[in-house]
Amino acid sequence: MSRFAVTGRVTDYDGFAARETAAVTENESVGRERVLSRLESRCGPKRRQIELEDITQQ
Repeated sequence: MSRFAVTGRVTDYDGFAARETAAVTENESVGRERVLSRLESRCGPKRRQIELEDITQQ
């Protein structure tokens, strides 16, 4: 299991809001999906309103 840090932007009422989170997963693609689903459930936007900018392994 690896830890991936993800930074990106989420559409907000005032434009975009910066977000940063991390996920412990088997690989980068699974980490990306977990982060997208986590941001959807916490912040409320759809996937098309989330822009992931950087995914790095820690």
